[in-house]
Amino acid sequence: HRHVQQACSDFLKQRPAGDAVASFWRAYGAMREGAINEAIRDLEAVRRDPEMAYAATVALLHAHRLSRIVDAEAVASLEREAAIGEAKAGEKGALAAAQFLWHAGRLEEARDAADRAAERFPRVPGAAVLQCWVLLDAEGPAAVGEDAWEASGAGRKDLDVLLGRARHHEAREQYSKALEHLNQAVVIHPWFLPALGEKAKLLVAMGDWDQATEAAGRLLAQDPANVEALRVMALYALSQEAKPGAARKRVQDLSEALERREPRNATVAAAAAASLARVAGGDEG
Repeated sequence: HRHVQQACSDFLKQRPAGDAVASFWRAYGAMREGAINEAIRDLEAVRRDPEMAYAATVALLHAHRLSRIVDAEAVASLEREAAIGEAKAGEKGALAAAQFLWHAGRLEEARDAADRAAERFPRVPGAAVLQCWVLLDAEGPAAVGEDAWEASGAGRKDLDVLLGRARHHEAREQYSKALEHLNQAVVIHPWFLPALGEKAKLLVAMGDWDQATEAAGRLLAQDPANVEALRVMALYALSQEAKPGAARKRVQDLSEALERREPRNATVAAAAAASLARVAGGDEG
């Protein structure tokens, strides 16, 4: 969440006139960290952009519901505005609203929003791809047909399609097929470093430590504080190298990266700690 905010803030520094989409996702990151008032301020500004007004209204409604003291009048007003605004929203706003609901964990609402967006904008491949992603997270891989990704019209080389198909196969424990799609994502979209992190994580699940550490090393060469790559390296040091000193250094590097990159993301910290705890030994040093 902090990484999302930083990336959006860096982008906005290059845009003196501002950018509604970047401001919208920066507000999402702030919201996920509990900075509700900061998120509301950003979203109120985004609402002035005609293309993103509906998405900002949906996100504001969510933010107000998360507030310590819920303003019932504001919530009711935003509910009315969202109901009216959806019919007027263009594809950018409709998709951003559905994506927000998906990332915020409101899967039923996200599925309904994605379905309505796909119905309104049948020629927009992103809407059909989003439908697949939301359905995958909401109901699991059995609910998404293998041909659904192809039918989206986005094309086999589309990044979201490649990542979605990889996640689909991984959920079915079809690791070789998942790796095939991640390899394509890494080659076709080298700028998207998270794909390399997903590849390293998948290789760990497959027990291929040589390739896992190679992928993690490539990722660290481009992003020295990458949390996923450092977690893989720490796991390797703890479970394969049997070198307590080196393992402690890897875990320390991971801890520092978490503090720097995701200081208020309990989910990421807990996941990293749980995976390390499963393999940590009892070295007294």
